[in-house]
Amino acid sequence: MEERLTIGKLLKQLLSTNQMSMRQLARLSDIDAATISRIVNGKRRPTLDHLRKFAAVFDISLSVLVDAASEETIKEKSKAFKPAFEKDVETLLPLLASAGFSSEHIEVKFTECMQAVEMEKGRNEVLRDFQPKLAHIQGQGPFIERLQAFYKRFMQREGTKREMILMGSALLYFILPIDAVPDHLFPIGYLDDAVVVQMATNLLTKEKKVAR
Repeated sequence: MEERLTIGKLLKQLLSTNQMSMRQLARLSDIDAATISRIVNGKRRPTLDHLRKFAAVFDISLSVLVDAASEETIKEKSKAFKPAFEKDVETLLPLLASAGFSSEHIEVKFTECMQAVEMEKGRNEVLRDFQPKLAHIQGQGPFIERLQAFYKRFMQREGTKREMILMGSALLYFILPIDAVPDHLFPIGYLDDAVVVQMATNLLTKEKKVAR
């Protein structure tokens, strides 16, 4: 299987193909040459704005650059999971808000997942696609452990119908590409997933208290 290019390697390839120097790219993209050098050499992650400007200069699809940037960071995501997801939802929401994403949007998406997982198609998606998605992101830490616990209970149907819906909806949100925050936006790409997991956990706790 051919190895996918990281953003640094892809930019080097594009510079070579177009016989362009980093200084020329800096002038055409209006991005500081030092910033470009750090991105090319893997010492800095590009922002979405950087990628848009590179796409315009090289006249290539933005998605190609986004994929390359995602490939470069995917192995590092496991390192970011633990500190990020040990925090509670009250800590995570301000981080998302500062990046321009609202809790209301996340709640709407979560509600859509709750509705979907009540249907057989949604339940089957969770059972079929959770493990492959987990393997793809190579994540570790409390967030991943919580998802794995949810999946085990969901798969074995350990809980009430309401509990199955709550756990299944968190799992489905994690699986589907409908996130309020696109997963490739490192390092905030999975914070909304963490918020949803925490929301589901809080609701499950309330369910247990009511049942007593």
